[in-house]
Amino acid sequence: MARISGIDTLWGLAIILLNWFCLYGFFSILRKLTEIKTVSRNVLDYLRFQIITGELKAGEKINENHIASQLDISRHPIHEAFRILENES
Repeated sequence: MARISGIDTLWGLAIILLNWFCLYGFFSILRKLTEIKTVSRNVLDYLRFQIITGELKAGEKINENHIASQLDISRHPIHEAFRILENES
């Protein structure tokens, strides 16, 4: 029968902790990516509503900084929403 030494136990614990940290980090990054997609989707819905109601007119220049300050978000989700709208047209 093999005897487990203190070193083996420490290595096992280190591997478990490393796996936990990697998994936690992965889910943290995944959560952030999902959050960005959700914010982008909300911006997309907002822009579509603005277009449908006539608040944004065809050919009108859209000020990203103005939208970002209105929605209290960064410009990245706005860029993502613009990209989606461009691909739809």
